[in-house]
Amino acid sequence: MGYDYALVHLTYTLPPALLLTAIYFPLTTRLDLYKLSFLITVAVLSTIPWDSYLIRTNIWSYPPNAVLGPTIWQIPIEEVFFFVIQTYNTTLLYLLFSKPVLHSVYLVKEDKASKDGKKWQYIKFAGQALFGLAVKKGIDYIRAEGPKTYLGLILVWAAPFLFMLWSLAYQFLVRLPLTNTVLPIAVPTLYLWVVDTLALKRGTWVIEQGTKTGWELWPGLEAEEAIFFFLTNCLIVFGLVAFDNAVAILNTFPVHFRKVPALPSPALLVKALLLPAGTYDDDRILGIQQSVDRLRAKSRSFYLASSTFQGRLRIDLVILYSFCRVADDLIDNASSPAEAKTWVKKLRNFLDLSYSGDIKTEKGEIIRGSDKNRGTATLFAVQNF
Repeated sequence: MGYDYALVHLTYTLPPALLLTAIYFPLTTRLDLYKLSFLITVAVLSTIPWDSYLIRTNIWSYPPNAVLGPTIWQIPIEEVFFFVIQTYNTTLLYLLFSKPVLHSVYLVKEDKASKDGKKWQYIKFAGQALFGLAVKKGIDYIRAEGPKTYLGLILVWAAPFLFMLWSLAYQFLVRLPLTNTVLPIAVPTLYLWVVDTLALKRGTWVIEQGTKTGWELWPGLEAEEAIFFFLTNCLIVFGLVAFDNAVAILNTFPVHFRKVPALPSPALLVKALLLPAGTYDDDRILGIQQSVDRLRAKSRSFYLASSTFQGRLRIDLVILYSFCRVADDLIDNASSPAEAKTWVKKLRNFLDLSYSGDIKTEKGEIIRGSDKNRGTATLFAVQNF
């Protein structure tokens, strides 16, 4: 029995967890807690069998004088807690960086016949090929039963999950700001590399000889450990991006998902991710994008404040305030009081037509007021704005 591994948590993993919690607590929502709980559950359940196998096959070990003693499937309780605390810290960092982002603007309709549609298919295939190759190399390393065994086990475990997440959320993984993707991976990875270096030097955990390459990223940091922490943080962030991608689809397209619960079930999230990108309403996406661009340029404080709202409410507020900004500019920039009154009248007419309901043509055809091509509000806007 020993306290070395417990001290690693007390010294290196819990302090940043407490700091991030204090910073993000005022911004925390029920959806954030749901997302965090979901990711931690998946991380623990998917890692325990793999980690247990490494210990049972003597790939790595924990000296008895470095751990408290209690285990789960032969995994020291401190190691299981590491799965939890790493996921917790990386998730909070991701949530903090992505809070201002309105994810709907990063959705893209894919027309497979168009040049852009084909480009997205190439991007999707390139990522799948990369992760598929990683699985193949991992299998080869394991079969060789040599110094690349541990590396092979890392690749065979992590790459299939990355393949799946990439296939579901490649648009977001490519289009989101680097502060939402690269930064939440890079910062925890570099930090854990330093922690791992100190732990390996102290003998808190040990990678057995014969199953590791002996390569080091820097003195004291085994290459396999560096790859492990990089890939685990990739898994966490990829999972978070896929989650946000699904929620963005649910909130952006009421035609496909009329009612969205505050905490969507895993089945509903998967259903959203499986919705073909070719069915996205690109006019709605464009409208949201233009609204966000307008607020970023003319009312950044409101745009940032809108991040305190969630889901469709935030989208509606952004669109509404963007309309108000346009109306305000038309009236304020009018060359005369008469022109300002003209704009007020036109805006009033536009709003009346927008909520006037359906109309019936002379031929008996019903045209919905919300018809973006033939609706009376649309025709009025084209003719007068």
